[in-house]
Amino acid sequence: MKKIKEGNLDERYKKQKFGFEINYIGNFFNNTMDSLIAKQREIEKEKIEKQRYIGEMEIAEDIQISLLPQKSLDVKDVDISFGNLFAKEVGGDFYDFFLKDGKIFFVIVDIATKGILACLYALNLRSIIRSYALTFDNLDEIIIKTNNLFYKDAKEKSMFATAFFGIYDIKSKNRSEEHTSE
Repeated sequence: MKKIKEGNLDERYKKQKFGFEINYIGNFFNNTMDSLIAKQREIEKEKIEKQRYIGEMEIAEDIQISLLPQKSLDVKDVDISFGNLFAKEVGGDFYDFFLKDGKIFFVIVDIATKGILACLYALNLRSIIRSYALTFDNLDEIIIKTNNLFYKDAKEKSMFATAFFGIYDIKSKNRSEEHTSE
């Protein structure tokens, strides 16, 4: 016990040939020390896992924030307001908008899970949406191509997203919009 008190946690009671009662106490002491050390290792492992989880959530939060527009569009006669209140746990929800050929393209998306995986799928989906929205003018074509490509990436994990797409023509003040679940 003295050696353990001094910091040598590997020290154990050694059984005595004729010390029946002290051997019982010594064995109990050894089992107690083994149990305490095992519990300490378990706590340290949980602490490392928690730190890793917190680190992943910080990365996910950075990804989620990076998905969102940082400033509004400067378009005459059009006011765009936007904001986002995150839940406690990060996820794949995002919105986006940009100007193309005198029209405002916009999308609001909800990925159907939370955590870093949802953020990564959202990042992928936003890239797909932007690529097709900058390439094609027809909203139906943008949605169908986006859905098909996202499905190829997401089907193995049974991941899906619900999205609202829209295009607002600034000159004619007409809008076209679609709601889809991918």
